[in-house]
Amino acid sequence: MERVGAARDLVLGYVHALNAIDEAVRVVLPSLERLADVLGLARSHRISRSGHIGAYSYMIHGAGCRFVSDNGTEVDVDFAADGGDVFEGSRAVTGCLTSKAHLAGEDGCHRLSARCCPAACTPVVY
Repeated sequence: MERVGAARDLVLGYVHALNAIDEAVRVVLPSLERLADVLGLARSHRISRSGHIGAYSYMIHGAGCRFVSDNGTEVDVDFAADGGDVFEGSRAVTGCLTSKAHLAGEDGCHRLSARCCPAACTPVVY
């Protein structure tokens, strides 16, 4: 049961962090309809492939973007063809975030990942 609670906290922490990024980016770029639109802005050279948006640094990669907040929280997200966020749970769990203590950053680990990994499990698009 403890592992279920830790997994739940991990997913909720990821969603909370991604929502915070979405809100912060929309303050700076209010014309965005969805966070995935940063890819189009970078591809059309309206923003650079890396830089700062509000309190976050970002780096566009392939089908996604890595955001890092001023406090060091890192969220790496891929986007589906329809612009939905792709969350790959096994990648996040196999990373350094495996407990509530890690999620809270008590050991200095702030990495939340949503990038797909090979054949581990099916990505969930929400």
